[in-house]
Amino acid sequence: MKAAVKLALLIGIIAPVIAAYCYIYAASSHNYLPVINYPLRSYATPLLAIGVFFRLTAGVLHKTSREPT
Repeated sequence: MKAAVKLALLIGIIAPVIAAYCYIYAASSHNYLPVINYPLRSYATPLLAIGVFFRLTAGVLHKTSREPT
């Protein structure tokens, strides 16, 4: 497997894991107010989209490569 395919697959696996963490992370306070908020939730969807894109890219690159596996 080429290095580009490995890198794309690695990013495609790690980005959704980080997106899941960003989605479930809850801050217990906001300054001095004891409220629960989700400050990283807005980053979850773009990270998931990046992960899906790189995983699809890795699949296409792997199928089109001429190297034997």
